[in-house]
Amino acid sequence: MEDFSYRFKALLDKLDMKANEFAEEIGSNNVKVYKMLKGETTPNYGTIVEILERFPSINANYLFKGQLPMFQEAESDDKVSVQEDRSVFLPVFEPTSDFTGEVEKAWIDGGLDRDCTNLILVRVNDSTMAPRYVIGMRLLACPVEREDWDYLNSTLVLVLYRKVLALRRIKENELLARGYLTLYADAEDAGFVHVKREDLKSIWKVVDIIGRGNDL
Repeated sequence: MEDFSYRFKALLDKLDMKANEFAEEIGSNNVKVYKMLKGETTPNYGTIVEILERFPSINANYLFKGQLPMFQEAESDDKVSVQEDRSVFLPVFEPTSDFTGEVEKAWIDGGLDRDCTNLILVRVNDSTMAPRYVIGMRLLACPVEREDWDYLNSTLVLVLYRKVLALRRIKENELLARGYLTLYADAEDAGFVHVKREDLKSIWKVVDIIGRGNDL
């Protein structure tokens, strides 16, 4: 995320907010936000999701790549507010072998009572997890903290490693014993892959199925 500090400062100026006010809005700490503002660090995907959830009008591609416009809808000098009903605005991720950081966003109706923050929506776009998870199905996933990766077993996950974003199943976790994670496809011809710990960037655990049609 080159030059993130520059576009982050521009965003704060547009929102008419100070760094400490922004940190409070997204539920983060002041130090992290100040470091982003000074260019000492860049936000991880969890922080990006926090920003998009609190300020749904912000263009995700502006945060990731600096692509204008800054806001998806008409810009306003007022602070962007969260929709007042129980719908939520989630980032949409699709498995790919060349993840660039660009994401869509979509409203999910009805509210989501989950013991999880920073939920994402996963849209299945291939048959590697068929027959249970088919093309067009929509899944909810929750980020897994890095310190908990070693203990994931028998679960469906979305994994970002190197530039690959893959929906796969963890059957045996060998991160502690051998330093790698084995990711399995459900389809017989799709096989499995070993991923070294140092190549792992983010993991989300699938927690629910919310749709079966490709209607986003």
